[in-house]
Amino acid sequence: MWLDSLDDCGLRFLLAMKHYNYLLRCLPLVQRTQFQRQGISTNNLVWAFHSESEEELLNQVPSMQKNAPRWANLKELGVGWWLRSNTLLRTCIEKVESTDGE
Repeated sequence: MWLDSLDDCGLRFLLAMKHYNYLLRCLPLVQRTQFQRQGISTNNLVWAFHSESEEELLNQVPSMQKNAPRWANLKELGVGWWLRSNTLLRTCIEKVESTDGE
């Protein structure tokens, strides 16, 4: 199972990301908009940055799972801050370009 391949830091970020996405679904519209503008908190980005499981984390981003990533969604989750692999970053941005350009 993919959960077994996550290290402690990756697991902490994954839980924070799941909590963030849950709140986006549950908050009233005004609070949701403000929350979404702020994105996930920076202390959670540090967990992703220190994780050795960045590919697994990227695959758990909801828009990546749907194979329709949007830059706004990736930005909310701070992907540009914690994705260190140039190959993964290139693949991710190519998918964003192909979905945003349609």
